[in-house]
Formats: sequence, structure tokens, C-alpha cells
Amino acid sequence: MLLLDTVSFAFPGRPVLADISLQCKAGETIGFVGKSGIGKTTLLNLISGYLPGFSGRILVGGAEPSEAARLQQIGFIFQTPTLVPWLTVRQNVSLPLRLHSQPHGEAEARVDAALRSARILHAETLLPHQLSGGMQTRAAIARSIVYDPQILLMDEPFTGLDDVIKEQIFTELQTRWLESDTANVLVSHELSEVIRLCDRVYVLRTDEHGPSRIVHCEPVNLKRPRGIDVLEAPAFLAARRRVWQYLQ
Repeated sequence: MLLLDTVSFAFPGRPVLADISLQCKAGETIGFVGKSGIGKTTLLNLISGYLPGFSGRILVGGAEPSEAARLQQIGFIFQTPTLVPWLTVRQNVSLPLRLHSQPHGEAEARVDAALRSARILHAETLLPHQLSGGMQTRAAIARSIVYDPQILLMDEPFTGLDDVIKEQIFTELQTRWLESDTANVLVSHELSEVIRLCDRVYVLRTDEHGPSRIVHCEPVNLKRPRGIDVLEAPAFLAARRRVWQYLQ
């Protein structure tokens, strides 16, 4: 589903990433952790097709990132929900389908399904400023999955949410992942949530002047869905300790 083969990238005068290679199959969830500025968001932007000029190979469902984005094979949940302020929740969620001229009847059915999946159907007539932070995140999730992408990219989407809202969203996401063939990629600075949500966790690290590289891959073999009780499981704590050793 997702293939990165010796991917490297640099901004002018500054190397960012080097020799990134991995695969993420349908139904899998992988995560990236590392210090701020290490290149986690840059990596997502490369996968999404937003950033050209990398070396190596990136394939999303067998297509180049720009082509996969054109075909709506990539969903992206940003740290800020980025909802259009003058559109209702339903209008925001349906926007990607309208921009691609989806037939009205099919589009409405897809919007209904996405709203239900994100548990935001009850607020479909509200504007973004009328929503809580958690509801805005749910609306952004619904918008990102409305066209059933092959890969879902998440760039610290839970920042600023309280613990209760996070637990609800974690449950909703894991339920969806168990029922779909989407490949999921999560970036976060919260180590515990990445280990809890992912099947594999990749650690990015760099020396003072060089590019970031993958220095460790931690498999997380815990049964899904993973509730809050998993945070005390010995296997979870052991995985967290191993990842932490590579982050220091």
C-alpha cells in the first residue's frame, strides 16, 4: 500500500531526511517519533505529494504521490482541523467530493457514512466556531475519510485535546481501522499514544548537522482495540522503554 525506498530530502543548504525505507500494508498503522524539527512532518508532506524534489522512491497504492493525491487516494488530518469557517460540518465534509464532481447521490451517501463513522452526524448543520475542539477534530477526520483513501496521514491531530475527548477519538479511529483496509501513518510527540495506536513505531534521529534517519523500528504486538488499560500492560511498558532509549 505504502512504499518508501531509500528516500532522502533536503531544503536548500540543509539536509532533512536520508535513506528512509519502509512499507505499510493495507490495514496497518505505523508511527513516527523523534525530537521537534527532526523531519516528521516533512516526511508526511513527501508522502502526500506536497513536497517535490526528493530522491528515492515513494509509492502509494503503486502510484507516485502526486498521482495518488490527484486520485484522492491520500487523506490528511492536520494538527489544526483547518475547517472552512463559513461552511457547515456537512458542507466541510462534502467539500472534497464536490471539488471532484462526485455524483450528488453517491456523494451524500459517502458524507453520511463519514459523519457517522466520526460520530459527528448530530452536528452536521453547525459551523466550525460552534464546535468544541474535539468535535472539530471529528469533523476533520470525517472529511479526510469521506472518499475512502488508501492511506491516511495524521500529523499530531490530537494536540490540545483533553484526555476524555482523546479516548473517544482513539476508540473511533481504532474501530475504523479494524473495519477498513486503509494504511495509516501517525506522527506525534506523545510517545505513549503512538505506541498504543500503531503496529510499528519508527524512531527518527540525527546528529547535530546531518539528516534524520530511522534508527529503530519497534513492533507493537498488542491486541486491538487498545483501551486505556493497555498503558499499564507489561508489553506496552517494555516497548515504551525500548523506544525511549533511542530518543535520548
